[in-house]
Amino acid sequence: MILYSYRFSPKCRSILAVAHHTGIDLELRETDLPSGDQRHPSFLAINPNGKVPVLIDNTLVLSEANAILQYLANRATSPLWPADAAPQAEVLKWLSWQLTELAPVVDPVVYFGLITTMHSGSGTGTGKMPRPDPGKLEADLNIAAEILDKHLSGRDFLVADALTIADFAVLACLTNIEFAGATLAQFPNLTRWRNARSEEEAWRATIPPLEIGVEFGG
Repeated sequence: MILYSYRFSPKCRSILAVAHHTGIDLELRETDLPSGDQRHPSFLAINPNGKVPVLIDNTLVLSEANAILQYLANRATSPLWPADAAPQAEVLKWLSWQLTELAPVVDPVVYFGLITTMHSGSGTGTGKMPRPDPGKLEADLNIAAEILDKHLSGRDFLVADALTIADFAVLACLTNIEFAGATLAQFPNLTRWRNARSEEEAWRATIPPLEIGVEFGG
């Protein structure tokens, strides 16, 4: 299998972690997003969305990180993708929630906390993107974090009592919160879960060369 990835992309890291956990070997094709590799015609022929990750397995060309996570776990017949319908549905619920509720509030925090700070000292934003109210960004993030915190009360994992691809997907989404100057320390259950899952051998094995990962269209 070939994976087009970017080493600082949390989404790509989640896939690398699942591949490591399941023992699947991936041939990595590094895509330099800041240099615009994702806009090259040869890459757009693979993924017209111009984003990583993209997995190629024989004739299958698969984009979207969570779909790739599910495919890898299925291919490996791994308990990361449960065998029964009910926990499968729970995993899909959290994968969907990560995309529709968590990522939309995390991404602006990371973007404006890292990118804008590095490129503009004026605090007005970057290019044509005005900086949102920091208080609103924090409030929106805290709403999602509180949902996670309540769900994780008395739990070690998001679904049932076992590690699944949902844990990797949500953990990856939260990767850069502290680097962006935000904190989730006020949510004890979420913090406990993040600390424990960050010690998973597969997660530690996929730490990028620099412990900072900013996605440029990834």
